[in-house]
Amino acid sequence: MKENRDSLLMNLQKAKNSPTVQRVVAISDKVQLEKIKRESEGLLEEFRRDLTFWPVEEILEVAEHLKSAMKIIDGLNLTPEPFK
Repeated sequence: MKENRDSLLMNLQKAKNSPTVQRVVAISDKVQLEKIKRESEGLLEEFRRDLTFWPVEEILEVAEHLKSAMKIIDGLNLTPEPFK
């Protein structure tokens, strides 16, 4: 698993080098995110400042809220076609 975290951090650093990327996000379960945070402590401050962590559990919660919101918006018949 450490190799996967190292690979993730390397890929995020590569992504951050693109001029169009403002921030990078590590997404995983809370246990893995804590490990990723610890491993990122040795990286450059500039990179760590632009690195954020998002637990997959929260993403699933957001997805459910968005699904509910889209259903409500569709019910208002504001657009000719439902949102997908």
